[in-house]
Amino acid sequence: MWIYLGLLAALFLGLHNLCKKHALQGNEAFPVLLGTITSGFILLLPLYIGSIYFPEFTKGTGLYIASIPWETHGFIFIKSMIMAASWVLAYQALKHLPITIVAPIRSAGPFFTFIGAILIYKEQPTFLQWIGFFLIIFSVLLYSKVGKKEGIHFKRNKWVFAIVGATFLGASSGLYDKFLIQNLALNPQTLLFWFCFYTVLILSIIAVSYTHLTLPTTPYV
Repeated sequence: MWIYLGLLAALFLGLHNLCKKHALQGNEAFPVLLGTITSGFILLLPLYIGSIYFPEFTKGTGLYIASIPWETHGFIFIKSMIMAASWVLAYQALKHLPITIVAPIRSAGPFFTFIGAILIYKEQPTFLQWIGFFLIIFSVLLYSKVGKKEGIHFKRNKWVFAIVGATFLGASSGLYDKFLIQNLALNPQTLLFWFCFYTVLILSIIAVSYTHLTLPTTPYV
């Protein structure tokens, strides 16, 4: 069953990437990104309200958002900063590169996660996992050759570096999730809600600052 759920998740992820590319055509990346994250936060907001006014019901459904100390909020804020930076880079890269280049590089996130799991959490990969690791490297090399045929040079294109940076930060956030959930005993819905809240806050500040800097100034008469 989990294999089918994984395939279904991959399908939705592909549709998500197509929708992002379509939304970015003719639009700035920051408003599109802010709208995407805000939409997710709005969907989670009823769970938070329900956890305040109907705690027994939300606990029974496994959707209870628990109260957490301020120190834990600080750790979640760090995750939000990491992912905000990752998404800003990813959306800018997706706006300027073909989705056939961005999506495969973005899917190479397990490469960085694999390295982090070995160095940070001292995990011991199996033989098949090592094969998958080298397949990821081989696939990225092949896509670099395909990109050259489309006029995109991986070593000189700043948007390629942007999507690689976004992928690295995304993988770092995944490794950080393990710490947040296991060491701080956060349940997934609590982490997700406050993560979205702080990410919306960070992206709102970025979007307002970007708009202020890009607006033409009217000279005084």
